[in-house]
Amino acid sequence: MINLALTIGISVIIGVLVLFIYQLKMLSNLRSTLMEERDIAKRSAEDRRHTLNTVVHEIKAPMEAIVSLADLIIEEEDPTEIQQMARLMQKSSRRLVNTTNNVLTFSRLEQGNLPLAEHEENLSILVQDICDMLEPKIKAKNLHLVRSIAPDVVFRTDLAVIEIVLINLLTNAVKYTDEGEIKVRLVKTEEHIQMEVSDSGRGISDEERAKIFEPFYRSGNQDKFNRDGAGLGLYICKYYVELLGADLVLNSKLGLGSTFSVIIPTQRQQA
Repeated sequence: MINLALTIGISVIIGVLVLFIYQLKMLSNLRSTLMEERDIAKRSAEDRRHTLNTVVHEIKAPMEAIVSLADLIIEEEDPTEIQQMARLMQKSSRRLVNTTNNVLTFSRLEQGNLPLAEHEENLSILVQDICDMLEPKIKAKNLHLVRSIAPDVVFRTDLAVIEIVLINLLTNAVKYTDEGEIKVRLVKTEEHIQMEVSDSGRGISDEERAKIFEPFYRSGNQDKFNRDGAGLGLYICKYYVELLGADLVLNSKLGLGSTFSVIIPTQRQQA
């Protein structure tokens, strides 16, 4: 009986110790999980603060410029000066609108509520129209626009999405090119439809290449090159291109320019 009692007692003690060790392990795991979640929450809060600061900065600068120019226009009597300030106000307004549109689009992307509205469309006409629209901006930087657009490239797609992608790619090319040319190319083969935007700008380093499509990422040389923008254009492009079932391919060498290619398989169009 004594041996049995000792055996039971020892078993109970061992059981209690095992349970205690198990609880300690569970508490340790819980503590690690909570600390991990705390760190994630801190990083998320920091990211939100960074994002908010970026957006506020990008909106505040053109707004302040518009207000200042409006004040000057009210007091100015020289028509030539008024016209010049009006052009600057127009530029600031466009920058504000572009930033606002990109932020709103980013918000919708994060919510995942951007269904496609696909129809048979003539992409050649759209590409020509966008080139016509942006050519004055390209010429204003003393750049040359080269077009190579195949006629009557017709296929089923969401034309609004293609427009957003092409405008963002072209605007980005102009932003980072200070001399030379911008090339726009549209071709259709049996395998794919390909839309390219090339520039003779500074190019993209291997380090930047890994980050270039991240939201709110901007070049480390942003201040040096005096660029504006919230760093959403390429992120939005990549999202939309993938939504179309296509690929966005980057070819670039530092100092030798960049080429962004949107490649849409024709098999998808036949499906």
